[in-house]
Parts: sequence; C-alpha cells; structure tokens
Amino acid sequence: MTDLRGLAVGSVVAQRGVLPEAVEVVRERQHGDMAAVAYLARRRSDGSSFRGFAGLRRREDGIWRSSGGWSSGAPDGVGPEALWAAWGGWGSGQRGTPDVGVRGGWVADPTAALVRLTDPSGRVVEDRVEAGVAILIWDQGLATREAVVELVDADGAVLRRALLERS
Repeated sequence: MTDLRGLAVGSVVAQRGVLPEAVEVVRERQHGDMAAVAYLARRRSDGSSFRGFAGLRRREDGIWRSSGGWSSGAPDGVGPEALWAAWGGWGSGQRGTPDVGVRGGWVADPTAALVRLTDPSGRVVEDRVEAGVAILIWDQGLATREAVVELVDADGAVLRRALLERS
C-alpha cells in the first residue's frame, strides 16, 4: 500500500524548503486517483509558519506522483463573510470546467460542519470539516466558474455562501 502521507510530506520538503520534522499533517483525503494532504509547516530559513495542501495523483502505471498544491502564510484576519481562512486548489482539463480538481482549505467559521460546492448544472461535491479543514475533490468535469460554495452547520443550515472563484 502506498504511503500517501509520506509522499506528500516528501513533496512539501522538496518544494518548500522545510525539514521533514517541521511538517505536521492535519488531514488527508483520497477520492479515486486523486488525493490531497493538508499540512502545517515551518520554514528552515526564518522559522515562519505556513499551511497548505500537497496534491497527489495516481498515474496509469499505478504510481502516485505530486500533482499540485498551494501554500499560504498566516492569515491577517478574515472578514465576517469569508468562507476560508486560507484556501487554494488546482485542476486539469478545460479552464472553467476542470475534468479533475481539488479545492479546499481551513474554513473561516468554526461552527461549520460541512463544505458544499454546487456547479450551475446542480452537481454537488462536499466534504465534512475535520480539524478545521475541508478538502473537495472531483474526478468529472465540474463548472467551477459559476460554482457556489457553502459552509453548512451540523443541523444543515447554510452559514455562509459565495461564488467559488470569489470565496
């Protein structure tokens, strides 16, 4: 069995200039041939902290490889309508309708239990919030340009809503 967590930490170490012991995995999620690992890390150069996602994708030969990622420094503060304290994503395929993709991050509202992404055709991708993090992964074309993201509480009430590209 492939150690996705170890591959992701290795990718962060190689690409972000940190020591392996300076990377803390917060959450990981796999969906089909895609995976994302949320992490906290400290830079070797100045000790500053940052967070992000390391992405992995299983190729046709069955080997998992680095496939994307993002990182962000500590947020300066988030507004009352913000969905994310830190977020990012990547995908491949046609711009605006990636065939496969990952979006997510640290949610801005601590009472959020679920993050739901709905594209204009009604397709829904969702993930529960764990350790303050949601990871949305899809493997079929999704119209992200006009997609809506919602933070939902444990009772199913929508807390916050925004267009994905503006969230």
